[in-house]
Amino acid sequence: MTVVSVRSQGVNSVCLQYDDGVSVIVDLTPYLVGPIFDQIRSDARFFSEVRVDPSFGSIFWPNGADIAPETLIAFRRVNARQT
Repeated sequence: MTVVSVRSQGVNSVCLQYDDGVSVIVDLTPYLVGPIFDQIRSDARFFSEVRVDPSFGSIFWPNGADIAPETLIAFRRVNARQT
């Protein structure tokens, strides 16, 4: 199971779509920790530049910050809100 698309859903939230067709909305606030995420947390336009890296199965931003594939898979398993 991997993420095939991502789109910004407002302040610190994204909609992740998985290869099985399921989409979930996730608040990334608890994961945006540390200096590399400063601009992502403080600039909504920069946050919206999130993309999927299909070679690693992660999501990332232009400054090199990313969320690990294992975390993204966990969101699929436990997220209560599906779209």
